[in-house]
Amino acid sequence: MSEHTNLDQTYLPLIKQHARDRWHERTPADRPIEEAWRIATPVDAPAAECSHARLYEPTDALLLVRDSWLRTVLNNDGRLQKTGLVMCDNCDDLVDPITDTRCPSCGDPQPAVQTCGQVTVIHGGENR
Repeated sequence: MSEHTNLDQTYLPLIKQHARDRWHERTPADRPIEEAWRIATPVDAPAAECSHARLYEPTDALLLVRDSWLRTVLNNDGRLQKTGLVMCDNCDDLVDPITDTRCPSCGDPQPAVQTCGQVTVIHGGENR
């Protein structure tokens, strides 16, 4: 498996259908996701649990790569500045494990115990 850096503008990852669907659902962009990836700015998005992230600035959309696949497109509503978020298993959107018991995007219930970084959050649990 070849390794690509996030700064390599010629690199185009494989694209999941989920990412294509979110591209059309979450952005008003009039260009294909492949073209958007190539002109998007590489960014660091530690909360997104991804290997590469790019910001498509015209629509403020984050394009996220994990396991060599462009997996999802998220609206960048301040996510680049946030840490400690977890990914929803259902829709790959970001969830705040402290305040959200359900995914704000798809409504999927989140696990009562979640670990992000070095912190474990237990909803409805006792002091330990």
